[in-house]
Amino acid sequence: MNAATRFGSFALLLGLALAGGCASTAPRAAFSYQMADNVAGDLQPVLAAQPAPTGDTLTNALGVPVAVVTTHPLEAAEGQEATQAELAALNLESGEVLWRKPFEAMTRPQVLGDVVVTSVRGAVVALDLRSGDELWREELDELAYVGASREGNTLVWVASVGVAGGANRQGLLMAVNARSGSEIWEHRIQGVLGHPEVRGGYVFVPWDRQNIAILNLTDGVETARLRTTDDVIGWVRAEPQGVFYGYRGIYRFDERSASGTKQGSTYRLAPLAEAPREPLVQDDGYYPTPGTRSARGRIRVYYEPEASAEPGAIPVEGDRFYFVYFRYVFAFDGDENLIWARTLPRDVVRAHALTGGLLTIAEDGNARLLGHDAGTLRWEKDFDLELASAGLDVGDFAPTGAGSADPADEGRTLRTSLAEIAGDPDNRLVPARAFAVELLAQMEEPEITRDLLDLYAQRSTPSALREAIGNALRARTVGTDFLVTALEQHYDFLEGTPAPPLGLIVPALLEQRVDGAVEGLVSHMLDHETPREDLALVIRGVVELGDETVVPPLTNFLTLYHADSLFAENTDAVAVAAEGIFRHGGEEGRQLLQTTMAQPRTREPVQVAVQGLFDREQADAAAQARAEAEAEAAAAAEAARAEAAARPLRLSQAQVNEVFVAHTEHLRTCIEGELERNPQLGQVRLAFIINQDGSHQEMRFAPNSPELVACLEPVMSELEFPKFRQRRQRASFTVSLRGGGDEQAGDEEVVMGPWWERAKVRAEAEGGERRIGRPWWQVRHAAAPPQGDGGTAQPTQPEQPAQGSEGDQSPEGGEGGQAPEGDGWNEGGEGGNGEEPWWLPGQ
Repeated sequence: MNAATRFGSFALLLGLALAGGCASTAPRAAFSYQMADNVAGDLQPVLAAQPAPTGDTLTNALGVPVAVVTTHPLEAAEGQEATQAELAALNLESGEVLWRKPFEAMTRPQVLGDVVVTSVRGAVVALDLRSGDELWREELDELAYVGASREGNTLVWVASVGVAGGANRQGLLMAVNARSGSEIWEHRIQGVLGHPEVRGGYVFVPWDRQNIAILNLTDGVETARLRTTDDVIGWVRAEPQGVFYGYRGIYRFDERSASGTKQGSTYRLAPLAEAPREPLVQDDGYYPTPGTRSARGRIRVYYEPEASAEPGAIPVEGDRFYFVYFRYVFAFDGDENLIWARTLPRDVVRAHALTGGLLTIAEDGNARLLGHDAGTLRWEKDFDLELASAGLDVGDFAPTGAGSADPADEGRTLRTSLAEIAGDPDNRLVPARAFAVELLAQMEEPEITRDLLDLYAQRSTPSALREAIGNALRARTVGTDFLVTALEQHYDFLEGTPAPPLGLIVPALLEQRVDGAVEGLVSHMLDHETPREDLALVIRGVVELGDETVVPPLTNFLTLYHADSLFAENTDAVAVAAEGIFRHGGEEGRQLLQTTMAQPRTREPVQVAVQGLFDREQADAAAQARAEAEAEAAAAAEAARAEAAARPLRLSQAQVNEVFVAHTEHLRTCIEGELERNPQLGQVRLAFIINQDGSHQEMRFAPNSPELVACLEPVMSELEFPKFRQRRQRASFTVSLRGGGDEQAGDEEVVMGPWWERAKVRAEAEGGERRIGRPWWQVRHAAAPPQGDGGTAQPTQPEQPAQGSEGDQSPEGGEGGQAPEGDGWNEGGEGGNGEEPWWLPGQ
């Protein structure tokens, strides 16, 4: 039964089940969307069944390194007959062709034990490795054979369609007897399947680029599933060293795979990500590998995993990655440092990384081993076949017979190898040649600059490669002397000497700021044979690298060509020369430009360009002034924000007092005058509101005699308090004119309570009764605010308190605080205990 018949039967059975309303609710044996993924417990039996990692070994039934190849048919040519496509088995060790037969293989053959599996149009075919006889075939119809794998007598293969898109997405996975092709089990899904791999009794199948289904090889039941959440799964490979999967990067299948992420898994970043065409480390497992000549598979990174069970690591055998680009081979170490490079005569159809180096199979039937250390030819066999593809089973092939030495290997260096690739005339391979230029330019040898100049000057060099050379030279910091020397060459028709590649040289000189090139650039500026398309660039080099010494030749050029019809359509060169005079010529140069601009024969574009120089200077100056002003304003605003943030929430009494201390002399004058008028005055009190900007308002005085108010108001108008964050606050300042007599003995009990209680205690301590005066609110009127121009304020005359009580009625001198709400704040008091005022000497 072929694949199409099976799909038809499956559809019929499914339709009958749905029509009868009795569709099974049991999950499918594999590829069910209901199955959980990344379950660590499901992976444990699979991991436990995996064999210990080993080195690469032969698995084919012949026990020798084997290549099964497809040949490329050739049309008849003079003296040569036409050939047809064939399938052949080669013994690489002996150089013997084991068998060959006409066969139009569509996919690259695989060597699986004693069987070779490939496909023809519409069918997968298995052949005997020893004889090449066909063992079995399975029709595919609309499906495409993708690949196969084998363990024991069971062979599994996949055919699929839809990887490139479209509505038709089908996948077929079959397990068969390797020799007879008889079916053991199968799965069909509405999705895309990739190349399967078998190891440890389990089948690993990538599907829909995000999952790996892990099935039991015996019955095809899916036992575990991996799903990546932040990457793509493009291939799975079972090697003696373990199971690996990935796309551009490499994952090792282990306990950490259950994370489903790069970070949580054992993962190695994609090597050589900057190489041209973003080469893969394995063939994309969803596409058939071509058995005919094709660009697919000709660009690859080859490596061999090291036989290591070290957790969390993916070591590489020999610390080598080999990048193959058709017929170029680049060898890198694990840190992606280039070790060697090699050009082969024909394209590589297949390669394999070995301990001793890289085994390559080329289109001309030549098998070579390029040495691990330097890429020298270690071994060679020529099978004299035109090959299209090759399937290999070589283990860790270590040939003992040496091939014929390549004379080019004598004295070969990395520089000469890269130069050979860069200068190769094969224009199919320009991306790899540009890659070689990039690698070459990273080397420190100064002569490389000369090599790149010579390559650029060749007429056959394609434009893409010229661009790569230009970028490489601009990035180089050595070898600039060769650039300067190249300027000594001028076009000479009689001598047949071309002009140097100024379009390449000048940008590199500008990038490296090589001021020693000015003389050579000036000579090309004044040379009428300099290509016109390079002239503006040359003059730009003169302007950027020169100083005031280049003004005379620039003036000469401007005088000669400012009205020349040669520059009627493109005046860039003249405009750049004018710019150089403007920048380096000082006031005299600017006057020359003004004169030139005023001449009627001067080309209008030149006039516009020169005027633009003056306009831009003014605009730049204005912009600079604006920028400076904006920067200054921004700095001031930032300073203001910082100052505001540093302000206190409100002022302390100490901060208020400090403001008044600065005006002590004036305050003393005013208060002494008030004492003369009122000898019994005990204190002077000022109450006011301070705003957050340091200003004040609603000033009140106690006492508020007109003379005192008139004397203090000028002082108060000069006061400026520190700024604070709160919107405003009430404050006061009190001057006590007499001592309070509040001193107490050290062992005296401190009495808390109203002032009269404290006075009573002091009187008893002095041995006699003291008359306790009445509270101030009973003997004083409320203070009145100072009067304006409408009238004269009358002082409030307090009643005379009882004798002996004055000292206890006034607040303690020199203190202040927040004034009480309303107008009930304390007026200036009278009396005291007869001590001297606070400002007299000795206090």
